[in-house]
Amino acid sequence: EFPGGVSAFASAARDAELKVAWGAFSSGFLAFDVPGRVPPLAFAPQGESVDDHLASVTAQLAEAFSERNRGPTALVNCHSGSDAWTTTQSIEFFARLGEWADARLPSDALVVHETHRTRALFSPWAARVIVPQVPKLWLTADLSHW
Repeated sequence: EFPGGVSAFASAARDAELKVAWGAFSSGFLAFDVPGRVPPLAFAPQGESVDDHLASVTAQLAEAFSERNRGPTALVNCHSGSDAWTTTQSIEFFARLGEWADARLPSDALVVHETHRTRALFSPWAARVIVPQVPKLWLTADLSHW
């Protein structure tokens, strides 16, 4: 943990002219101190609904691209969704998150979604159905989880 928290780290990165790849999680650990939520890096209760996951990840993305963190932010890598969801729920989650990002994040904001166990993109078979249905879905391929 960086002394002074995420904002102090972002400030130090900006001063050093460094870019940062943040992490965000739709359930589980929270990467940012989000008002009304648990402190950073503490384990948050896992909500199973699409709405619960959207609320968690959008709050973290808003913070990652906020004015105080914006300068050093290169991208945010997300652990998104749940492997317990139906394909329809996964597609809904990514589509709604994309709409939210288009409306609320800077136009150059790069949000990527990691292929990861326990998440919506948990297998190549799930991904090959979901990805074509969500046009602007960027992936981080962590193939060790496939």
